[in-house]
This record gives sequence, C-alpha cells and structure tokens, in this order.
Amino acid sequence: MYEGGREHVAAMSILTRLGAWLFGPPRPASPAEQESPEEEAAGGTLYVQPIEASIDLHHFAPKDIPSVVVEYLREARAHGLEEVRLIHGRGKGIQRRRVQVILSRHRHVISFRSDGLGSTIARLDPSAEKTPGALRARLELRRGRG
Repeated sequence: MYEGGREHVAAMSILTRLGAWLFGPPRPASPAEQESPEEEAAGGTLYVQPIEASIDLHHFAPKDIPSVVVEYLREARAHGLEEVRLIHGRGKGIQRRRVQVILSRHRHVISFRSDGLGSTIARLDPSAEKTPGALRARLELRRGRG
C-alpha cells in the first residue's frame, strides 16, 4: 500500500514538470490547494496542473512509473474521474505488465482492461469505501474472467 513520503514528492515533481511541458506555465497553488509541508520543502512553489482522463507514461523514467501511476490515480479520483487511460505503449509488454500489477493492487481500481493499442483503461471506485462488488471484480480479473 502506498503511504506517501519521498515517492509522493518525486511523483508530484515529475507531474508538475510534465504538466508545464504539456500545458505551458502553471499557475501557483492557492493556500487551500497546498497539501503538505513535505511538498513545500521539496522545491519551493507548488504548482497545480489539470488532471485529464489519460496520462502518457512515455515521458517518465521506468523507475518513476509506479509512483507516477499511484499519484495519478489518487489525483484522478480526487477530481471525480471514474475512468482513466494509462498509455504505456505496445512494445514487449513489460511496461503494460508493471502498470497492470499496480492497478490490480490499488484499492480504488474496480477493473481494468488493455485496449490492444498500447494503453490500459482503468475504472475507479468513486466511493470512499471498498465495496464487495469491487473486490469481486478485482478477483475475477486476477483469475482471467474479466
């Protein structure tokens, strides 16, 4: 289970840099949007980037992918997204497997599927609590019935 800490700060830094590259200069965060003293200590001003329904993981170093995926799922769910696309590429399937292992263990992912085009689509649980239906769907996916 992801607990935050340095990985969280690194993921936020990576997402901020990627967002600046994709969307231009970011706007400074309001005091209400600033999350923790750890993030402030990590590098000065915090910036807020829009969360979209997809993220292209090609822009990240392979070692950063797990923390980026977890942070992206957290932010997407916080912004009310119920379905997200994680673009990992086609290749040999190594990155796809890494992403899908993270999704299979994430407590707010109800289900996920590969689209066959180099991305995985995940459905997020909009409620705060795990439901028996979500647990059943995850078990069926692990057994290959989804």
